[in-house]
Amino acid sequence: MGAVALAVIAFAVGSSTASATAEPARVKVGSGTGIVVAHNTVYRGACTLTAVGRDVAGDLVGLTNAHCFYNSAGEVFHGAQIYFDSAPQGAWAEAVPDETTGPIGTVEYISGGNPATFVSPEAGLDYAVIRFDESKVIPTATVGQLTVTEIGAPPAGGTVVCKQGRFSGLTCGAMIAFPQTPNERVCEATLPPLLLVIGMRLKAPVPAGYFCHTVFTGPSDSGSPVAVGTTLLGHTWVTGSSVSILAIIDDMNARGGVGAGFTLAAA
Repeated sequence: MGAVALAVIAFAVGSSTASATAEPARVKVGSGTGIVVAHNTVYRGACTLTAVGRDVAGDLVGLTNAHCFYNSAGEVFHGAQIYFDSAPQGAWAEAVPDETTGPIGTVEYISGGNPATFVSPEAGLDYAVIRFDESKVIPTATVGQLTVTEIGAPPAGGTVVCKQGRFSGLTCGAMIAFPQTPNERVCEATLPPLLLVIGMRLKAPVPAGYFCHTVFTGPSDSGSPVAVGTTLLGHTWVTGSSVSILAIIDDMNARGGVGAGFTLAAA
């Protein structure tokens, strides 16, 4: 084989190796994945993804709690960068932002918060929409001990439901009641004692779309998916209370823009 041919082969192999080396490893994101929020490049907090899907524009988006992007001064961090939390699932450990991968997405929409921590004229559905950088993430249906394959309405009282949170992992409890309506304000009767334990209180009526249960959540579990089997019901914002994913989807569709037309991403 001539010197020219050898040189061509060496160049081709070298180019292939360089290309493979340059390809960044993508992290898996799905219902239950931990995320770390960078506010003005400073890590301020950690939360959990409710769901990952595609909107009508075809963008890969994630849902979590709106209150992950507020601070005590009432600032709302639109455009905040999101990092993957590489701490082990359910390890009751502090968040570990994956700085090697770098920012994996940006917060594109933040709703009004929940009735205990809202930063808006009135309480909202406490959800936020993240647009992901698909060069850095890949959707997955399974995170920890939870697999999500479909979306559905909260079930009747007494049904066992579970959540998958980055901090406390899989915890389960029972539905108390659904729906929360102007005439049946079940959550307003059951929430105050739970909130009191963690030094919180209701500041506004609980909006329609909320439902209550006995599922425990811990720090960094905000936004955790609540499910029955493989059916996603909504997110948790505190121990004992959630918002229906159907209510969130309806709100995104009515608002338009990022998140509208949301469907679960194919894993």
